[in-house]
Amino acid sequence: MTTIGLDTNFLVYAQGFDGVERKRRAADVILALSHHDLVLPVQVVGEFVQVCRSKGQLAMPAIDAHLAFWKPLARYVGLSVAGFEAALELVRRHGLQTYDAVILASVAECGGTMLLSEDMHHGFAWRGCTVVNPFVPDVHPLLASLMPGG
Repeated sequence: MTTIGLDTNFLVYAQGFDGVERKRRAADVILALSHHDLVLPVQVVGEFVQVCRSKGQLAMPAIDAHLAFWKPLARYVGLSVAGFEAALELVRRHGLQTYDAVILASVAECGGTMLLSEDMHHGFAWRGCTVVNPFVPDVHPLLASLMPGG
């Protein structure tokens, strides 16, 4: 079983906050990957709550319902102090945004081999974890290998 991290934008699209096409693509990917170990870094959960409150103008009961959708599909993962220090190294050496680095480090630290994200550099690999944008037309080979017919 492959461990796959989900970034905030993936959750936002899956919940339909940015249109039908992205929601459909996110749903297709989730369905195809549901038998794998899906993880949500706690940073992602926090960012998702903030997007729901600000962009979605949702109250906490509605946000709780969105989070309840993800509970059976993906497990939350945190980050150790050593992982946080590694994230800071990502910022220094590769110029990642701090919170993006925290998300990538969280997924890598729990053994993730892929992070689904539209925000980070598609194809960037670090400590065995590759950032894959599931919304680009040319599907990354790593994601394609896990999709039906891949």
